[in-house]
Amino acid sequence: RSPSGTPVNQIIERGVIDPDSTQGSGIIVTSAGSSNGIWQFEAGFGWTDLENLSTSAGLVLGPTARLRFIPALNYFGPAPDLKYYALDPLYQGAFSGPAGLVMIDIESVVAPDSISKAAGEIKQMILPVNDAPFSVPPFPSALGLQDTPLQYAIPTGLFKDIDNPVLALSAYTAPGVPLPSWLRFNPTTGVFTGTPGNLDVGERQVFVRATDASGAFAEAPVRIDILNINDAPTNIDLVGQPIAENQRGARLGRLTAVDPDPNDTIAWTTSDPRFVIQGDVLSLAPLASFDFEAASTVSLQVRATDNGSPSLFFEKVIAIKVADINEFSPALEPISMSIAENNSSGAIVGRVVASDADTANRVRYRFFGEAPSQFLLNSETGILTVKPGVILDHEAALSYRFFVEAFDDGTPSLSTWVSAEVFVSDINEFAPVITTGVLTTSESVPLGVPFGRIVATDADRQPNDLPAVVYSLLASESRFAIDPLTGQLSVARAGVLDFERSRSESVMVIASDTGLPSLSSQRLVSIQVLNANEPPTSIAVENSLVPSNITGLDLGRILVEDPDGPTSYTFTSLDSRFDVVAGKLMMKPQEYLKDSDPIMMSIPLLINDVAGGLFLRMSVGIQRVPNQSPWQNTILPWDVDQSGSVTPLDVLTLIDAVNANPAGDLPMPRLGSSLGMPDVDVDGDGRVTPLDVLSVINRLNGTSLLGEGESQEKSDSESDRPNFESLSVDHFFAEVGSESDPLRWRNRRR
Repeated sequence: RSPSGTPVNQIIERGVIDPDSTQGSGIIVTSAGSSNGIWQFEAGFGWTDLENLSTSAGLVLGPTARLRFIPALNYFGPAPDLKYYALDPLYQGAFSGPAGLVMIDIESVVAPDSISKAAGEIKQMILPVNDAPFSVPPFPSALGLQDTPLQYAIPTGLFKDIDNPVLALSAYTAPGVPLPSWLRFNPTTGVFTGTPGNLDVGERQVFVRATDASGAFAEAPVRIDILNINDAPTNIDLVGQPIAENQRGARLGRLTAVDPDPNDTIAWTTSDPRFVIQGDVLSLAPLASFDFEAASTVSLQVRATDNGSPSLFFEKVIAIKVADINEFSPALEPISMSIAENNSSGAIVGRVVASDADTANRVRYRFFGEAPSQFLLNSETGILTVKPGVILDHEAALSYRFFVEAFDDGTPSLSTWVSAEVFVSDINEFAPVITTGVLTTSESVPLGVPFGRIVATDADRQPNDLPAVVYSLLASESRFAIDPLTGQLSVARAGVLDFERSRSESVMVIASDTGLPSLSSQRLVSIQVLNANEPPTSIAVENSLVPSNITGLDLGRILVEDPDGPTSYTFTSLDSRFDVVAGKLMMKPQEYLKDSDPIMMSIPLLINDVAGGLFLRMSVGIQRVPNQSPWQNTILPWDVDQSGSVTPLDVLTLIDAVNANPAGDLPMPRLGSSLGMPDVDVDGDGRVTPLDVLSVINRLNGTSLLGEGESQEKSDSESDRPNFESLSVDHFFAEVGSESDPLRWRNRRR
């Protein structure tokens, strides 16, 4: 309070201590009452009213600024409050520290008018005092994307310190709790960096701390919001127990999926008609079941689809185990084993093996009923052995019979029993002996047909030893074959047996027994070959080249090749044109080979082997020589009767033929001429007579006789007659019918 008459500027003097500086830089006025007077400030530019100040705004006054209050007229009493803060020399836009309050109370006024005119004044000295940093709202937030690098810098001006602008920054999730592993903070640049993963999706809050040199600090929250990117499920599993076989519609278990997006829901599907999925429960279809024997595990492809945007899925083939149910008894066939006599003590006879369609079961073995005293049976392996000290004797007992049972370890246990027989085989001591030394057969025995039997005996043979002896031949033997069981011998290659070549053959025969070890012997067996009447192998004639148009030809003797050597035969021609006379093949007198006949011909004959009584049909091959004239004679072409000269008898045949065939269609025509009537009817009487050919006959015989009525004198018109002496016989007759034909010339003269 100021006593009456005290100058206002002496009312208040206050000091402010600031450790950062020797003197404060001023104060900030936050409010000043305006009732009953006015507060004013002066900062070197005159007095200015302080009006309408509030706590949200302030007036900064320097250390030399002055404040005063001017009361209203006729007012005395307390002045309105003035509120202020000490100002730090490093002020950066905010104020802090304890609030000060200036209270002025005017108690008495001597002269109201003078009081109303008196100026009140406050002088403030600021002493340095450290102030902590402070954060400036609004506080920042960062937005990021899953699996995408994030980089966010805190805004400039987030922290202020009126004492010192240099602050040390740090970041953490909470005091004593570091930032998440994916997020890093650079204290120098004030930048957050990192790549958030699927588990980092969502909104989180971290804090940034600004600390001054004195250790005072301020904190500001930073909100980081990571948006999700949908990820497909990464794994599928089935939680359940193995399902028993043969159970229709059985529940298999619950499906689970691993999804990086923890808030996703999964929809389950499968395309396998054997299964159904309800929610996440996997079951068999109502009519479906499993068979353990067919498959102990069943594969199923399942799809897990999330509800993200876009929706993604994951597929996996899962294996479902099938539990076995004991359904089948072990399968065991009747047992037959053998062991040689005089065995060693504890010798192994064999092994009993059973199969079980329930593949998960283990099969074991035991004797069923009375156990044999000679043997032991291993229950695990099924191995049957001779009891120690027991020696088996083939002569004492050929075999032993008993029963064996195979049983499984299923629940309940199932079993099967069968009969078993162990044969005691004889020890082989003697080789078989071949008793057959000689066989007899015909040379004509067919291939593969047995012709004799080899017999061998074996001193070791027992009644039940079948087969006792096995027969074989040397590996190099290709002529004969033998039945290994019966010993029947047969010919394997044609021509092996030939009486004419060799009257005996021999073959080495091997006889082997069936003992252990097998013994064998061999013997050279002689085969006596008997002769057999064999058919001829070929037939021919002496003269197989037969000219055309010649009757009654002699083709010569019939030649026969017979494997049996020289043999007497009778022949009968089966061709009506031929006869067989005294072993010769003859054409009948009026028969000849026509030009229309084939060049190569076969003449069938019936052959009788007189001695052997063999009848067979064979053919003789002949070759027709074409284009031979009927008068052709190797010595004299026109000597038809082969008398050695051309006579009227030789041409009578031709004359008769021409008369009988006026059209010239002779059975034996001459090449180059039809021999028709105009060619040979010299006297023109319409017939061919000896008178027509007499001159020709005389000329061919070398005489100068002329034909009847011919003149010996040459007329002038005969000067162009051809010279017959210059013509050969062949040439002459080749000219018949030509322009130089003497017969044609004579006819022309007449």
